[in-house]
Amino acid sequence: MTKVAYQEVYPFTTENIQGYMTGMDIADKEVLTVGSSLDQAYNALALGAKRVTVLDLNKNTQKYCEMKSRLVLSRKRKDLYAAVMRERSNMESQGIMYSKELFAADRVETLNYYLQNDKAYAKLRQRLTEPGVLSIVEGNIFSMNEAIGTQKFDRICLSNVLQVLDYFKDKDESAYDMLERQFPNWISHLNQEGVLQLFYLYSFAPKDITQPDNTNVGYDLSKVVKTIRKTTPATEGSLDITFFDSCTGVKFTTDAAVLYTKRR
Repeated sequence: MTKVAYQEVYPFTTENIQGYMTGMDIADKEVLTVGSSLDQAYNALALGAKRVTVLDLNKNTQKYCEMKSRLVLSRKRKDLYAAVMRERSNMESQGIMYSKELFAADRVETLNYYLQNDKAYAKLRQRLTEPGVLSIVEGNIFSMNEAIGTQKFDRICLSNVLQVLDYFKDKDESAYDMLERQFPNWISHLNQEGVLQLFYLYSFAPKDITQPDNTNVGYDLSKVVKTIRKTTPATEGSLDITFFDSCTGVKFTTDAAVLYTKRR
């Protein structure tokens, strides 16, 4: 996997992380997440994760984590958004660019469990002071063994990974071919009864399960399920979908996340 992309950092999440993560029973679990906003990791820690490993191909994730964690520890909850944005010029001077994809402060607060009240924020701050509770590994989720060896986790959050399959797939294969190759490796890093948040679906409704109207590979769930079942029978794990309020806050609009639970 030689392609290099996605080197910008997201100031804050563009997903409704608390919408799915609060139902994943994170407390006391070993968690693997992707970067680069760090909000998946921060939410997991605030929800009581035992340890969190961030695996990301973005070479800037470590520096961004150091900066943002410093601000979490030194700024009040309501001041964090502005403080992170004020760091933009300092980050750019180090060659670290912010993504232009960003919600306003009030929306960001609704998407993150750790920002919804002072108690959750205090929990995150306390966890960030614990040695070894958060680690950053530079690596590709499509080459997990190279980055983390045989390490296993209770919860893995891959954000919207299926939406980038078309970029990372080999020239002569389809996105579904790549999913078929990668899925067994991803779940090999799950402990028994572990849960994999496989992908995040924006503006997705129950009707879209049977009437897909999006050409993105991640939105045609019937094809995703068929692809996964080629290598992983239903007896080995279950696939479920959970719906929650859209990250945009638009009334009557939902987002969704697909979760895989490893049974054996």
